[in-house]
Amino acid sequence: MDDRKTSAVFRAVMPLALVVLTAMIYLNTLGNGFVYDDHSQIIRNPWIKDIRYLPSVFSSHSFGFLNNSAVPQSYRPMVFVVYMLEYAAFGLQPRGWHLLNSVFHAVNSVMVFALLLRLLDGYRRGDWQEAPVMRYLPPFFGAVLFAVHPVNSEPVSWVGCVPELLYTFLCLTILYSHVKTSGIRHSRDFNNIRYSVLTSLLFFLAILFKETAVFLPAVILVYDYMTAEDGRFLTRQRVVSYIPYAAACAAYIAVRISAIGHLAPERLHHSYLSVFQNLLNAPVLLAGHLTHLIFPADMPFQLFAPVLSVYEPKFLLSVAFISAASALVMLFWKKVHPLYIIALFLILLPLIPTLYTSAISLFPHADRYLYFPSIGLSLFLSTALKRFMDYSLKNGRRRYVWGVAGLFMAVAIFFSWSAEKRSLVWKDDFTLWSMSADGGPENYFALYNIGIVYFTQNRMDEGIRKMEESLEANKLRAHPDKTMLIGAHSSLARAYKEKGLIQKAAEEYREILRFFPEDGQALLNLKALCAEMEPAEGLVPEVCSISARMPPL
Repeated sequence: MDDRKTSAVFRAVMPLALVVLTAMIYLNTLGNGFVYDDHSQIIRNPWIKDIRYLPSVFSSHSFGFLNNSAVPQSYRPMVFVVYMLEYAAFGLQPRGWHLLNSVFHAVNSVMVFALLLRLLDGYRRGDWQEAPVMRYLPPFFGAVLFAVHPVNSEPVSWVGCVPELLYTFLCLTILYSHVKTSGIRHSRDFNNIRYSVLTSLLFFLAILFKETAVFLPAVILVYDYMTAEDGRFLTRQRVVSYIPYAAACAAYIAVRISAIGHLAPERLHHSYLSVFQNLLNAPVLLAGHLTHLIFPADMPFQLFAPVLSVYEPKFLLSVAFISAASALVMLFWKKVHPLYIIALFLILLPLIPTLYTSAISLFPHADRYLYFPSIGLSLFLSTALKRFMDYSLKNGRRRYVWGVAGLFMAVAIFFSWSAEKRSLVWKDDFTLWSMSADGGPENYFALYNIGIVYFTQNRMDEGIRKMEESLEANKLRAHPDKTMLIGAHSSLARAYKEKGLIQKAAEEYREILRFFPEDGQALLNLKALCAEMEPAEGLVPEVCSISARMPPL
């Protein structure tokens, strides 16, 4: 078989192998159910069940279906368009939803292979005749790494991560098209209006899936800079080619402000942090993301302990790590292969929007934030493999090539096993929160959700114990979580009422009012319990005197 036919076989077989590999790893997710936010955003969401809600989808924030009971944080209307289609196809049977997530990931893996192949082909070196296997093996191993990386288990195994999967697909499509049409040694026709319109539309859709997609023009800018051979980077043609991306960003900002009233998300968590302290946590988050990308952890939804001072060891170590890495990059900027720099920005740029998540999330180190950055890691390692192969073949050391290929295979097998194991964490709410709680007894959020699961299963005593554990862990914190304190006390009150323990239920509402006297809902609930209480039950007079401040029901 000549090289042309061999190349055709590789182009057909390797994408198919990636599809089969992802199917083998994530086939077990078909038995998973809906978890966490899926219950509100899918099961109880009227938007996705009737097309007449489409105007509301595009004119409100992502939790607008809750009738203004949620704080406007994000604007991702295209997610609900996809949910509408999935609901029309599968109803509320989770098997179909999980199947589509696996399909999306398989398609992204093939796109990563195509992108890596195109990038590596552009930088082929050597005066020997390169065998097809040596051309296709590095990008294939890079795509395999993306397909099996354990951090990608969360976005594939959790139905609610459709935004991550689809914005990544659209960004990969745009990036591949840009690389293919601009090339390394020739410029494309920048006056192609149809191309500009199509790419700006795809980019706009990507942002409507998830705001993180705004980093893409910066990646394209870095690529163009690193591949500008004539030394002329910002030519007129290039500047013109960036205008559609700027227009798409401006359009998104306009529709977002129109829909939810502001651009930046409001602070929901860690409200005790000052602006300066939030800035202190940015390098801590970045260092944590980079570490987690290389050494994936097993526990989902682990609480973040923010730093409060520049003297904390976690902050100092993070700054030292980032400073040392930045110094190395600056020192060898002109000496390292351009694809390493492109890979570095593919890792870093998508992480920049996540550095604010300490203000809007209890879990800013979520695996889903690393889905796109793992493409940068794949490019970095496939570039290293390609260059090592080129060097070994040039010096007649073919056995070294297969030795390194064997090492990649071993890592891929280990990652595959780990990803398959982690995908089962998302089987149901009880499994998810039990695994989260295993990360540490201080995880009051996980304990609370385990209690909720017990209550839904009518295991009241077990649920009460978990709620009490959640309260204890929360109150031991230097800055207790007000929302979760109210939630846990309210859940305990409902549980006690269902068991007929009206006085104990009243005491839970009284506990809420002791910490948060402005909580009108707790006062209303307490007044209702006072009305049910038999005088013989010995209701503490103070409780009724508090409830008497409220107007009659």
